[in-house]
Amino acid sequence: MPQQTLPDNKPQPRLLALPVAFVAPPCSMLFACVVFLVLASLVTSAQVQPHIILIVADDLGWRDVGFHGSSEIPTPNIDSLAYSGVILHNYYVQSLCTPSRAALLTARYPIHNGMQSYVITNPRCWGLDPHERILPEFLNALGYASHAVGKWHLGFCRRAFAPTRRGFASHFGLISGGILGMLTLLDQSVGRIVSALQENEMLENSVLVFTSDNGGIGDIDGSRGNNFPLRGMKATLYEGGIRAVSAIWSPLIEKPQRVFHGLMHISDWLPTIYHLAGGNVSDLPPQLDGLNMWPSLSRDEPSLREEVLLNIDPTTDSKALRAGRYKIIRGMLTLLDQSVGRIVSALQENEMLENSVLVFTSDNGGIGDIDGSRGNNFPLRGMKATLYEGGIRAVSAIWSPLIEKPQRVFHGLMHISDWLPTIYHLAGGNVSDLPPQLDGLNMWPSLSRDEPSLREEVLLNIDPTTDSKALRAGRYKIIRGPQEFRGEEINGWYGDPGTLNLNETTQPLYDETLEYLEENDFAGATLGDLGYLPSEEKQEMLREEAAVICLRDETNATACDPSLAPCVFDLGVDPCEQMNLVEIGPKAESERNGRFWPPDLLGFLESRLLAYEESMVPPLNFNVSEDPNADPSLWHGMWTNWLDNDTLSVQ
Repeated sequence: MPQQTLPDNKPQPRLLALPVAFVAPPCSMLFACVVFLVLASLVTSAQVQPHIILIVADDLGWRDVGFHGSSEIPTPNIDSLAYSGVILHNYYVQSLCTPSRAALLTARYPIHNGMQSYVITNPRCWGLDPHERILPEFLNALGYASHAVGKWHLGFCRRAFAPTRRGFASHFGLISGGILGMLTLLDQSVGRIVSALQENEMLENSVLVFTSDNGGIGDIDGSRGNNFPLRGMKATLYEGGIRAVSAIWSPLIEKPQRVFHGLMHISDWLPTIYHLAGGNVSDLPPQLDGLNMWPSLSRDEPSLREEVLLNIDPTTDSKALRAGRYKIIRGMLTLLDQSVGRIVSALQENEMLENSVLVFTSDNGGIGDIDGSRGNNFPLRGMKATLYEGGIRAVSAIWSPLIEKPQRVFHGLMHISDWLPTIYHLAGGNVSDLPPQLDGLNMWPSLSRDEPSLREEVLLNIDPTTDSKALRAGRYKIIRGPQEFRGEEINGWYGDPGTLNLNETTQPLYDETLEYLEENDFAGATLGDLGYLPSEEKQEMLREEAAVICLRDETNATACDPSLAPCVFDLGVDPCEQMNLVEIGPKAESERNGRFWPPDLLGFLESRLLAYEESMVPPLNFNVSEDPNADPSLWHGMWTNWLDNDTLSVQ
């Protein structure tokens, strides 16, 4: 299309609006987009090796996806990938993001590399030992080039911790887990946009608008948005909730480099941009509330605004809150699902899909309503940060044309540490060449051919700082020690069935989301065209098989407080951890002994925990305090690898 010109023969400026919106508690971004994506592509090799794409979603709850039974918010791309490949039904991760990422990339239980206790917080200097070889380093030795996108969260106080010093050829994303990473990525994105406009000779005829959509969320839910010194926060009508960050830049501004103190509202951007695009504002509908602010923004003329209506909400507080919660989940899940679909589509467009392996996994369970993140682990017990199933039994699936028996649910035991040896095998490596101290196992025979799992047990964690520990051996599980999240005891069930229960507020949102995703089901369309997607009848069968069915109603559950005494569950019949075998007594316990189980089930499980404790190394963050030298005010307002003080950013 030829570029239009304004009446004075100047070309129309290119208009770029940059919306700013994030809710990012430390290590709990609620599955925002693709939170960590590892792409390993072959560089040179005589044999055909597959492209490997590893997608890690952050804080995704068990019931947050359609293939686990949720119908509240559609996830067609993720579901299509899962139905076309293999759904992992008894797949375990760590209960927090830093330990999970460490286990994923090292194939070792966190107790064996000191990553077992909590997460890396910004002012504390520690991280995954730089001498520990991780997945991309193993793959690079086989001729691969590895790239990372998204959240790192394995250390940044020294450059040696950075992903590009650990085998990744590039990394674009978050170096930490919270607002540090989000702000860094946001700032980096703005810079890349400006550079791209200049490289394409567009910058000199552009208008860039930067705005937030609302105020930040304060410390009460961990999001750490900072509205100081304004009163209030997001969702309130105090200044902290509605007075926003905004700026405009353009060579067309006649009086730049100044602060405009006049009144302005977000609704004013439409008529202002319409005017800049060459339109006559008088042609706009008369019912618009926005005003053309270009004379004020460009020439510093007085604002046309004398007042701003901040809001009038006639609904009740509960209805307003519920609609807001639905919007947050809807937006996050939709973006995540769309990202997965775009990856599948891009691989097909580049003729890579037929020789690819795609792995999808969450790093831990979702967060319940207690901090606003709204992850749904139904019907599993507990949530992120706990060793109940809701914190460590995760969403996962694998798809590849290399799978010999696809379109099924794999019920065998698997742990996040198993991905490294499995991927190494797929990449053409000999698993026997891997270091002997790895805890992960090559699960490809099980994933591809449905052979029995090599795993008989999974160490879920041992944290010596809290005395919290858990292990699953076969169908039995033991859990000991306090289960807490941000100081609150967590022993219950969090989430709901995820069934459609829409009202006049959420129904339009659901319909809009469904229509949008049906138009953007890239994975389903691509896999369907290639003949990999099963029939709708088969999809429904897989969905039913992948669902977790509780033994009883949670109100009839037996007592379990692992901070007082160990709890033991038979997950084979009680996946929702409702029937504590220790509480029921020895008779019921003995009736559930398997062929190879000793009479003293509790004693056996405790002996396995003790064996792992004997091989445990101390946590790397033990006695690591906050370093005042990490303060961003010392580093041009940035969090950086401050112990390498010759740099101003993580490379």
